[in-house]
Amino acid sequence: MKLSRLEPMIASGKMLEKHLDNILNYFDDRYTNAALEGINNVIQNSKGNARGFRNPEYFKAIIYLYCGDFEVEVLTKEKVDKEQLPTKNSERPKKR
Repeated sequence: MKLSRLEPMIASGKMLEKHLDNILNYFDDRYTNAALEGINNVIQNSKGNARGFRNPEYFKAIIYLYCGDFEVEVLTKEKVDKEQLPTKNSERPKKR
């Protein structure tokens, strides 16, 4: 590619030459940054949903909520009964 007279081909050849070690390492180890790129995409999308939050702690909480493996239980009318909700002095109900 270096011998080409086309500027884009020369630039591509230089880029490949510059990153040759990293390209060859992929074939040895098979590691990519795809998982990190996926998490970054989730964080960037959550940033749009975090508009209006008053401080960075709320934004951090949204990131943990979206990226973490949390189970969020929604309260329904049936669960609001006093018998089902934990009180200050009682233990929390156990998961089934």
